[in-house]
Formats: sequence, C-alpha cells, structure tokens
Amino acid sequence: MSESATGVGSRLGSKEGREVFDNLFHSPSVRVIFLNSRLAQRSAVTYARYGGKLSFADAVSVRIMQDNKVRVIASSDSDFDGVEGVTRLR
Repeated sequence: MSESATGVGSRLGSKEGREVFDNLFHSPSVRVIFLNSRLAQRSAVTYARYGGKLSFADAVSVRIMQDNKVRVIASSDSDFDGVEGVTRLR
C-alpha cells in the first residue's frame, strides 16, 4: 500500500497518492497488515537472509507473503526476482 501510494504520488502528485492510499486502506477486498514487534523481528531474519538484496520494507512484504502463503507479487521491483518461493508479476 505504501509503495503504491508513493509511486503514484511521485508521478502524479501527493493528492493522487493519497487517493490511492485511501482507496486501498478502505477497500473491503484489501487486508491491511500493520508492522508489530513480532513481524519486525521475523522480517529482520528475512532481511539478513538475503544479505542486503532486499530493502527492509521488501523483507517485511516477503515475510507477510510467507505467513499468508502468498506466492505471487505484482511489483516493478526486480529485487523480488531472487526470493525463493516468490514469483513477480511485472
């Protein structure tokens, strides 16, 4: 959600980025997962496993995907290409 809002905001402006955020945040078909201490600790393990190839934010996304048995991510970020068990849609 944050990456989508940031991407749209950087291209089209903050008003449009905020609109993307609001639409995703309030959508009944989107499940928002907040970072808590447990998720942060487990994401740190994922971050270390990939030796800096993933940003910490990407490591959090991967950990959430693993926890929820999600194997496909729609992303323009090629860093996901080297993650075991993850297929990136471009």
